[in-house]
Amino acid sequence: MKNKRIILKYIALALGNIAIAAFILILYVGYAKNVRSDKEAAARESFTAAVESTAQLSYGYMSGQQNECDSWAAYLENHGYSMEEAIKYLKEVNINDHTSVNILYYDTLSGLSTSPEKDGGNVDYSHVAESFTYILPQMVNGDRGEGTIYISSAFINPLDEVKSVGFCSLLTIKDEHGQNAKALLVKTIPVDVLHDQWLFPGAYREAEVSLIDINGRYIIQSDSMSGDTFWTFIKQNNDLSYIDIGEFQSSFQKKEHCLVDLKDGDGENAYYVSAQIENTPNCTFVGYIQAEKLVDMGLDWHMFLYAVIGFIFLLILDGSYIMSINRQLRKSVEETRNANMAKTRFLSSMSHDIRTPMNAIIGMTEIAVKHIDDRRRVLDCLDKITLSGSHLLTLINDVLDISQVESGRMSLHPVVFSLSECTTNLVNIVKPQIKEKGLEFDVHLHNLQYEYLYADELRMNQIFINLLTNAVKYTNPGGKIVLDLGETFLPEDSRVILTYTVQDTGMGMSKEFMKDMYQAFNRAVDPRIDKVQGSGLGLAITRQMVDLMNGTIECESEPGRGTKFTVTLALPVAEKNTDDFMLPPLQLLLADDDEVFLETAEDTLVSMGAAVDKANSGHMAAKMAAAKHKMDNDYSFIIVDFKMPDMGGIETTRAIRAEIGDKVPIIIISAYDWNGMEDMANAAGANGYIIKPMFKSLIYDKLNEFLHFSEEKTEAEKNEEDGMQGLHFLVAEDNDLNWEIIEELLKFYEIKATRADNGQICVDILNHAKADTYDAILMDIQMPVMNGHEASRTIRTLQDKNKRNIPIIAMTADAFAEDIQACLEAGMNGHVAKPVDMKKLFSELRKSGLANKRGRKI
Repeated sequence: MKNKRIILKYIALALGNIAIAAFILILYVGYAKNVRSDKEAAARESFTAAVESTAQLSYGYMSGQQNECDSWAAYLENHGYSMEEAIKYLKEVNINDHTSVNILYYDTLSGLSTSPEKDGGNVDYSHVAESFTYILPQMVNGDRGEGTIYISSAFINPLDEVKSVGFCSLLTIKDEHGQNAKALLVKTIPVDVLHDQWLFPGAYREAEVSLIDINGRYIIQSDSMSGDTFWTFIKQNNDLSYIDIGEFQSSFQKKEHCLVDLKDGDGENAYYVSAQIENTPNCTFVGYIQAEKLVDMGLDWHMFLYAVIGFIFLLILDGSYIMSINRQLRKSVEETRNANMAKTRFLSSMSHDIRTPMNAIIGMTEIAVKHIDDRRRVLDCLDKITLSGSHLLTLINDVLDISQVESGRMSLHPVVFSLSECTTNLVNIVKPQIKEKGLEFDVHLHNLQYEYLYADELRMNQIFINLLTNAVKYTNPGGKIVLDLGETFLPEDSRVILTYTVQDTGMGMSKEFMKDMYQAFNRAVDPRIDKVQGSGLGLAITRQMVDLMNGTIECESEPGRGTKFTVTLALPVAEKNTDDFMLPPLQLLLADDDEVFLETAEDTLVSMGAAVDKANSGHMAAKMAAAKHKMDNDYSFIIVDFKMPDMGGIETTRAIRAEIGDKVPIIIISAYDWNGMEDMANAAGANGYIIKPMFKSLIYDKLNEFLHFSEEKTEAEKNEEDGMQGLHFLVAEDNDLNWEIIEELLKFYEIKATRADNGQICVDILNHAKADTYDAILMDIQMPVMNGHEASRTIRTLQDKNKRNIPIIAMTADAFAEDIQACLEAGMNGHVAKPVDMKKLFSELRKSGLANKRGRKI
């Protein structure tokens, strides 16, 4: 009986273990399905990103080919060449052996080629005209957008019987009768050459790519895709009707960008992804890979067996522990999937910030080229290019610090900065865009007592410029943007609450979108917004920067009625302040139709000690100036807005000059660019120009320029190079171009330079030179034979005391904090990153204790 009970217990225990094992097995199978689903989704997302990235890279190559065709066609048309002359020119400029260039009459598609191997260069493309049927009407209609690529379908090149495609440009040439004839310039490229430009990452070596037009016809056809069209290939290998194919075609090329669970030519399940090529409406990039090659979905049976055995005992003790392991594994899968996309998201985020200063650099460069004979205009453009380049360089330094970003850590680097310079510089960056769209732009200042603050200027720039550029992008031509800047002083901790507001009359946002507007890659669903270039990262970056600076950001918006963003930041006040910007007792006349600006500008001027009369129109300003003149009590100074509805600033100036003569200085204020209005303003009698916003320092300097009430130099007027003239520097630099640049820059400041090609030569030159030959050393770091660190350590051991203690400034492209610390540990006195900022270089030299030739510390 006892043995029977024991047997029953063993049976119950065995049944219990079997039940637990079955339960664990069910859990494991369910978990495996989830993991399988997650892996498939992650693999598809990763492959989709790879296809889109490859399509973008392909556009760069194809755009280069199209631009080359367009430039050739424009040159030939401008010179009125005949077909023979055109081919002669193209033979000289076409340097690629694998390509040929053809000039074909538009009507017959026959003509001449740069390749003379067949028929003496005569070529007839009429039998492959079908390959050009889609792009020819587009070219003739003249509705081409900027950057559009005209590429034919694939055809057999009649010259060499090689399957090729053609990049095309339309032009006019002289025919055999000397008459204008419409022609086609066709640059043929073998399909294999174009195909070689499409390289997937190593994980997708089995993937294939094709290029199809809007009807599915192959422009470039991969090896495994058969049939006349891509959709013929799909239908041949899948049991689908033409209705199904039509639905797939619409979804594939317009909506979902992918097809799953379809067979390929081998009967295997495959995954197809489409990507539109930028500015090429007739082309769709198709990536294809078999599902089993996309991700390895094999099951590890040994792990399964061990897991079941182990889980039997673990679940008896604590089943909840197993569930927690499952949750952790799910989290790990999610983190792995997110990590695969982290680099793409990061590069997209940086692209948003880099493109804005690049727009200013490229735009100002083009303006400078077009006004090369106008020295003042060119100098103004160069100033703005330098400003944008500096901003871009700072961003690049952050981009290169990849470990910091990937770890999710981003620290602040506060410095003393001028709010006046910061705001003016950022306004200058967006001015070209504002002018291009014809927007009205006003800047208001409220109670700005402190211009010098202590904060991370880069983060400030990111916040302000994101909001300003968004306002410009989403405001229609003729709209208005108002930038408002104000301060509230907190005496208890010497800080100010800086309030930055950007308000526009743009398209506005819905309440639903505003709930998630700070999420990365989030853009409102609106056909108008789709036409505006953007990544959906601007507001996410702005919010991150505001949070990092412990500030707040608020938004008010309504569809069709514009948007208002308000950022508040609590910033310490720097030791520099604007208390010294006090004016003598002056009577000023201020004319502007903007009542808010009149009020805020009056407050600023009164706080500086001036008395102000206001006029809200040009007519009123002219009358007030005339009345004062009749009483022999002219205004000390007159400030007139450039853009007023009844009488603009130039007309107002002309009217005032007619009443009071030339005695009183008149300056024009505007938020717009001075270039283009200067000659007219001077002719009307204006003495100068002030750009909005009117900070105290700017007002003080401009009034002092004409009234001369203070002879003391302001901080901005002091030259960092004072006392540097006549010095002699030893420059260790192995790069010829870098040496040429620094030598010319030093010559400009009357500083002599001697070159050393590497660190060892630098040490030898210094060691054998006479005492006091060199005043300082500018040291590159990465050099052959002996690098900058080794050279500096060697110099610090020289027997001659003066040579041993000579100032050494690192001048290198190594710009991270650890690089600077390594330079200081090697015995250098300071660090300047390339590209070299001469003001910073002179500042570092001063800090090093550099003495001039008379033995006085500079």
